[in-house]
Amino acid sequence: PIDGSVRNKLHHWKRPTACAPTVMGEELVFAYGNDLIVCHPLGSIRIKKEVEGKICFVNCFGGDIIVVTKEPAQIIALSQRDGSTRWQRKVPVVVTSPTTLVQGLIYCVDDREYLLCLEPAKGRLLYRLNLDLSDNFGIHALKDGLLVCTDTGDLLLINDQ
Repeated sequence: PIDGSVRNKLHHWKRPTACAPTVMGEELVFAYGNDLIVCHPLGSIRIKKEVEGKICFVNCFGGDIIVVTKEPAQIIALSQRDGSTRWQRKVPVVVTSPTTLVQGLIYCVDDREYLLCLEPAKGRLLYRLNLDLSDNFGIHALKDGLLVCTDTGDLLLINDQ
């Protein structure tokens, strides 16, 4: 039964990870210094990929590992299979939220509080909207658009065409 107690300490890294880990199938994905690590929870590393810049966020969807860095500010898609770079998109300012996938498009927020929308195949920036968003936001797919929930209490319906 699940009781909230620690069953095993699986591994101890010598320094803390740079961002929150995520799960991809049966593996953990996280940043360790400038490296992106994909490993089994018991510690065997399958992918170790050096990434330029400080890794801020990691997310997995659509066969890719999406990595957001600052200094330089960029979004990178890596193959979940072998860690090879599929595309890399420099962004004008630092991204302050994790990426999310809604209706087949990648969304995130930059430090100027713009909503960024990228297509996942090549990372092309489709649009940037000034919505006065912080990194506390939610995006939900609707039949005729996107519902964006902001931390200021606004509910915005955005045409996704």
